[in-house]
Amino acid sequence: MKDKILAYASILFAEKGTHFSMNELARELGMKAPSLYNYYKSKDDLILDLVIREIEEYYTSFHSVFEESDDSADERIKKIYYQMTDYYSEPNKAKIWRRLGMMDEFQHKQVKNILGTNDQKIIKKLKDIFHECIELNIIPNHDVEKTLYHFNVILQGVASNSIFYEPGNSFFKRSIDLTWESFWGGLKASK
Repeated sequence: MKDKILAYASILFAEKGTHFSMNELARELGMKAPSLYNYYKSKDDLILDLVIREIEEYYTSFHSVFEESDDSADERIKKIYYQMTDYYSEPNKAKIWRRLGMMDEFQHKQVKNILGTNDQKIIKKLKDIFHECIELNIIPNHDVEKTLYHFNVILQGVASNSIFYEPGNSFFKRSIDLTWESFWGGLKASK
């Protein structure tokens, strides 16, 4: 039942942020609001669970790319880049992430902590892949930490724009492709 509650709560959160009521959610589920409290102590607990699950799903999508060992190191980096736009192509996902910045201070702090922990794991894996690219002479030896920060800023820009552009928007698609070509081409050209 919790999964069903979270599925409907995700839709409401995507549309209204935290400005939906437990009564509204209960109506969507065909139940009475007090029944929701058998699963969650409060609306805040429900929202936190919803956000944590969304964040876990987001990072799981990236970890799956890291695990695809059949791909070359440079292909994994490219897949991670494009994974960002693929993930946000589902409209509710983009809307949920838009709403994260509108949470109250306590919830925002919890979300930042979860994101920070997961980002550190992603950065470590990316660092290993960039080093692998250097070892395989795909890219020149350089300060990988600078490249990680550069790549991270690019990913954040892709994420921000993914949230606002509709899937299939030709301008956005072209921007994404040209940004990748510029980043990767510049990295390789410095040989």
